[in-house]
Amino acid sequence: MKHFLILCSLFFLVLIPLFNPGFYTSPDGPSHLTKIAYFYQSLQSGNFFPGWVQGLNNNLGYPIFFFTYPLPYYAASLFKFLSLGTIDSLKLVMALVTLSGSLGMYMWIYQVFRKKNLALMSAVLYLFTPYRFLDFYVRAAFGEVVFLGLIPWLFWSMEKSYFKTTSIITATLILSHLQLSAIFLPISFLFKHSLRAQILGLGLAAFFWLPAILLLPLTKFSQTVQFIPFEHLATLKQVIYSPWGFGFSKPGPIDGMSFQLGIVNWLVLFASTITALIKKNKFFLVAVTICWLSIILVTSSPFGFWKLPQVQTIQFPWRLLTIPLIFMPLLAVSLFSLIKSKLPIIILIILAIYTNRNHIRTNLPQFENFKDADFLMTNTTATATPDEFMPIILNSNTRFVFEKHNSIFYGRLISLVSLGILSYGFIRRNYRQKQV
Repeated sequence: MKHFLILCSLFFLVLIPLFNPGFYTSPDGPSHLTKIAYFYQSLQSGNFFPGWVQGLNNNLGYPIFFFTYPLPYYAASLFKFLSLGTIDSLKLVMALVTLSGSLGMYMWIYQVFRKKNLALMSAVLYLFTPYRFLDFYVRAAFGEVVFLGLIPWLFWSMEKSYFKTTSIITATLILSHLQLSAIFLPISFLFKHSLRAQILGLGLAAFFWLPAILLLPLTKFSQTVQFIPFEHLATLKQVIYSPWGFGFSKPGPIDGMSFQLGIVNWLVLFASTITALIKKNKFFLVAVTICWLSIILVTSSPFGFWKLPQVQTIQFPWRLLTIPLIFMPLLAVSLFSLIKSKLPIIILIILAIYTNRNHIRTNLPQFENFKDADFLMTNTTATATPDEFMPIILNSNTRFVFEKHNSIFYGRLISLVSLGILSYGFIRRNYRQKQV
């Protein structure tokens, strides 16, 4: 209970800016508010799998929800059905997944080490890592924020060997952010093998990812110069330290946002690296290698990695800073599990909070006096670039081509079958328990 109260106190501390009216200025915030409004409108009309939105793109229509992760918008729409406004719904989802992530990190680490003090330290490091504040208060990257609030629960579930729970969490991760799922799901195999459960999770989420992949060639996505990953490499100096800002990522070292790893994280990484080399512990070596590899890829393009067509959808190399965000607390706990005294743990927690104190702030307020209907009054496409998912051929028949595409039927069929398999597992388990 004591640790829960501490976490709740820190949770409210990092969310203080959300209590301000309106929504803060951010690159992605306006588009998310628009998408929430249209997603909710689609659900209201009885379309439970939104895809094509006729009101976007100067009322010519735009297939935005065939490609945009749906889970965050389902969650926000739920609160709109409970009579919350669009802005408050976005804020509440972001707040809840932040709490979810910190509790998930606590539960995962406690499951591995069975030490509450170490679990608390991991949750604090998760909350007070610069990249999490960058996603939350600078970019307002809705999908990434939701994904990061769920990923610790995947590792907890895998550690507990919960087959069905692992499948469900895998599906929610894919529905939260497809690119980050492609990064983290393969990494998860290095810690705990759960291939069957994750395949079932892929099946549960097939209604989204299968059409998203197969419909993409019908758009100008591959023809549109969006964000070239190679041009957005961070410098080593920026990862060590870069001033906090609310601007944009730009080609070269003139970015308006910070890509720093964090003082505490650097201390943990160096100490863990030395310990791993001395102890030759496989667990240590795997986690350390993953973190160093992510830093290398954030700052450089070995063997032309960021020019490969397969990685272009990641868009920004510095997005890989999500990897140390999740695994650095694990390294810290592994390191401090060798120390019996609580004092170093307390010092590390205080240092993490103190060095990130300036990140708990936002830019100028925005949309203070906006009504929900105002977010539907737009002529944009509500995407990062106007032509990102623009159909190659746009006419009166285009909507039909997208909505009746075979991938939608097969994707939903796979999801339905996967749901049946999952349900059968629950029914069978309950029947066995009753028999006993």
